Amino acid sequence: FSDPLAMTLEERKSHLGMRKVWGDLIAADYEQQKTSPHLFPGKARKQWYQRRVRGRAAYVYAHGGGAVACSAADVRPGLQCAAVHMDVVVFNVDYRLAPETKCPNNIKDFYETIKFVSTNAESFGIDPAKIVISGESGGGYITLGAMVLLAENNETDLVKLAIPSIPMVDDYCFSDPLAMTVEERKSHMAMRKIWGDLIAADYEEQKTSP
Repeated sequence: FSDPLAMTLEERKSHLGMRKVWGDLIAADYEQQKTSPHLFPGKARKQWYQRRVRGRAAYVYAHGGGAVACSAADVRPGLQCAAVHMDVVVFNVDYRLAPETKCPNNIKDFYETIKFVSTNAESFGIDPAKIVISGESGGGYITLGAMVLLAENNETDLVKLAIPSIPMVDDYCFSDPLAMTVEERKSHMAMRKIWGDLIAADYEEQKTSP
């Protein structure tokens, strides 16, 4: 009975049939019974669960894409599975991308999200001592950058665990190509451009910055 535009293709194919089953066949009077826990016991259980469950862990995630591409929407299906199967509250951060946003502002988006989650933990049903941050590739760079900001501001206690997965933080692409593997040589110029021209506001000034 929800908005078909918010449904998957499979759900849209069957939702009219299910409406007829509930509205015309099962319910004695659908309009009178639609809020009854006897008609939709699963809905009532969900509402009860949301009211009762507190103190879950938070999972704050930064998507990959070299900090120049992709979006939070790309990783939504996987994070939805994580939320259900790990019983965590997921925050899928759509941080700003380069080159429109230069370092460290993309990192600050993630950092401010961590602080927001911590400050509002009770309203989200979260235990503030169980906040996990994570990201992969470019999101791993964002995660590690946020860890630096937390350390600089004496706020490391806000995060229980950090999981930067295959983080894009190595400056190896600026080293001698002759010492690289074939695969590294194929991509090192692209990585130099991402770091030097797209992410950094001033690469020469920022290249030694944590």
